[in-house]
Amino acid sequence: MDKRVYWLWLVLVFGPANNRIWQLSAKMKSTEEFCKALREGKIPELTVPERKRAASIPFEEAERIISVSGEKGIRVLSYECEEYPERLREIANPPAVLFLRGSLDFLKDRFVVCIAGSRTPSEYSQKVTAYIARTMGENGCVIASGLSAGTDILAENIASDCGFMTLGIYGLAIDSFVQGEDADPAECGAMISELHSEMNFPRPKFAERNRLITALCDALVFVEGSRDSRGLELCNSCISQGKLLFVVPPHDITDPRYLGQALLLRRGCRPFISDKDVLFELSHMGLDRLEYNARSAEYTDIGDYSFFTDEVSAEKKEKSSAGHRKKAAAPKPQETPSPVQDLSELDEKEKKIIQLLKEGPMLADEISAKTGSDIAETLSALTMLELDDYVVSLPGKRFGLQH
Repeated sequence: MDKRVYWLWLVLVFGPANNRIWQLSAKMKSTEEFCKALREGKIPELTVPERKRAASIPFEEAERIISVSGEKGIRVLSYECEEYPERLREIANPPAVLFLRGSLDFLKDRFVVCIAGSRTPSEYSQKVTAYIARTMGENGCVIASGLSAGTDILAENIASDCGFMTLGIYGLAIDSFVQGEDADPAECGAMISELHSEMNFPRPKFAERNRLITALCDALVFVEGSRDSRGLELCNSCISQGKLLFVVPPHDITDPRYLGQALLLRRGCRPFISDKDVLFELSHMGLDRLEYNARSAEYTDIGDYSFFTDEVSAEKKEKSSAGHRKKAAAPKPQETPSPVQDLSELDEKEKKIIQLLKEGPMLADEISAKTGSDIAETLSALTMLELDDYVVSLPGKRFGLQH
């Protein structure tokens, strides 16, 4: 039987974005073995509703959805498919099944920049969104968004009109997308979703959709948001996965529409002043993945890549020489006993994090998954541990123990 049938059947039983698929299957040798054990009721940890669905939903239902998807030009990718994005395999709760329109081949050799903001962006934010979409696209980046109204759709439309590649991560059923006057991401790149109209499940929460957006992008630019903006959840997901986050400074510091940006900048997020801010950081990750286009001179004064190559080379040279001097002057290491940490004043959640970090540095996303805590609670606990000198922030948005 097609392995995709087993994976899709699991989604029909547990629902999309449900981490229990991974928790319960961890000790199984194969997906097929796990599915058969579920069908036969041999998994004692199942809830009553899960047990009922496992017994009542036939494998033929998964086969039918795969067939219907094919007729609509929608591909079904399971976790075991070769085409399944490697970037998604690296997150704590990867989707068991993805529905895809278009192709994701660009993930192998292009940077993906996500643009997010308000559903009702100001005139200023609309101008900035257009500027970001054009300059990033002209330098070879794929423009991604969550396809929500406002900033997301504006970025998709601008990129599509300019002929740039786009990626839409949809929060609704993939076959429910109505193009209308808006651009279809699949025509210029790809569109993905964890949902299909044939699946009788409510759409995942924004936090669950957000994990896919931040996993697939290399950088996120947040254009506008109030202190209650749902876009802040996307920014937190970006931080927890260790991705580059840029924030457009508020157009008016007295306007509540921009308070979300002010909060992020206070937390130390990178300000977005021009496209150079993003392109310079991306150049450290692989200059060959950027494509300078002369038309970008209309929007930016980069001119050529010497701006990146000179600074990157100088930085590497400085690090190399500094490392050499440090190595020459370093005394012989001496073994000293590690002090025993007093954890008596910590709560159980904080103690769990300390024990977990003894295995080595981790992203907040990993810590959240392994402790079973909400990402917001995990970030709060990490902040307190860092203030009390138990934990230290490391490069790449990772956390480790303070020595």
